[in-house]
Amino acid sequence: MARLSPQEEIEFLKRENYHLAAQLTRLKEEARTHLEREQDLEDRTRLLGAVIDAATDGIIFSDESGYFFLFNPAMERLTGYTAAEANACHDFNQLLYPRPQECLAAMARLREVIERGDSMSVETVIQPKHGPPRPVWVSTALITVGERRHFLSLFHDIGEQKKAETELRRHRNHLEELVNERTIELSRTNVRLQKEMEERQRAESGRLESEGRFASLVESMEDFIFTLGPDLRFTGIFGRWAKKEGLAASDMLGKTVGEVFGAPAGALAEGVSQSVLHGEAIIYEWHFERHGAPRYFQTSLSPLRGLDGKVSGIVGVARDITLRRRTEATLIQSEARTRALIETMNDGLFILTRAHVLSYANQPLCDMLGYPKEEIVGHPFQILFCPEDQWALDLLKQECSPGRRCSAEVAFQRKDGRAISATLSLREIGDGEIGNGEVFGVVRVSYPAPV
Repeated sequence: MARLSPQEEIEFLKRENYHLAAQLTRLKEEARTHLEREQDLEDRTRLLGAVIDAATDGIIFSDESGYFFLFNPAMERLTGYTAAEANACHDFNQLLYPRPQECLAAMARLREVIERGDSMSVETVIQPKHGPPRPVWVSTALITVGERRHFLSLFHDIGEQKKAETELRRHRNHLEELVNERTIELSRTNVRLQKEMEERQRAESGRLESEGRFASLVESMEDFIFTLGPDLRFTGIFGRWAKKEGLAASDMLGKTVGEVFGAPAGALAEGVSQSVLHGEAIIYEWHFERHGAPRYFQTSLSPLRGLDGKVSGIVGVARDITLRRRTEATLIQSEARTRALIETMNDGLFILTRAHVLSYANQPLCDMLGYPKEEIVGHPFQILFCPEDQWALDLLKQECSPGRRCSAEVAFQRKDGRAISATLSLREIGDGEIGNGEVFGVVRVSYPAPV
């Protein structure tokens, strides 16, 4: 190769330096892009962690060996176990389901999820570390990463809902017992109450099924999940609620709560958010008008912290509780109607304790006997009988049993000393009924009672 002249060597070195500078610039640009992607991934990871920690349902993510990669605070509160305790035990299912048959059923559900390669939801009962068993709705989905299979499960506590269902059933049974002693108009009223209760149960069942279908995190959750910046403007919109309501995220991002949901909701949110920006976690309820009707929500707000530990915003989870509010209002109206019917019927109604002391008397009974309620409630029932008919109560008590009614013609003594003839009917309240062991009674006068 011919030797280059000094001038040619200089030109050759200039060209090489140019190529090297271009390569260095390209490497710097790739490094900057890589750092930006890593920062974006860290931000998304922190946001996901904050959402999981703010969730009101228990969330766990494990592999086939039973190791938990995720065990959120709601799950720790629900079970009483920490993530470390769950991973330290040989089989966490044996802690949640101490009875062998229940543990086997839980394992069978996991096998069914694996075989189907899908997800499933089921209502079951778990045993927390402390306290009585708790009914829950569990949704489990199979997630395959490479050749490894993992399980994502959501645990929703339905204890309060079960209590409400039990109270509704007891209330219905009590109403059915009273209907047997009432007029045709009361029977028609009971039919309407029965229909209302069935509608409430169907609505409650539909809500439970909807809540039990959570199969993944954030975007698959039915709640309205959001983030707010320090200026209390929406910076992130997640979950399915907004999409179902026809609200686009682009229409909410950059706006305040008041600009999206109205001034009253905005004023309330601004007030509670100041405490959250100072590090507190707050749960509150609010409402706004949607399609001409009020919509009620329960919202959980938690501070969103940056890498330096300082509060950089707010993460919130809002749940639509409109149906629950309507159900509570309907139940209150139903109880008010029932009490009004009892207090306006013609017959006297009362309830005796095991010691045969009056624990309740309706107003018609007080009017028959001429006593104010406070002078007979809490006193022995015998004081209302004429002396010669004291035997009747003893006989009725001997013949009275759960599910069987006994009656007798007796003479009651009014407060003014006059006697009235009446038919006394008693029935003991049996097992599984409200006031088990007490006696329910009806007094029906044989002729108009003196005033």
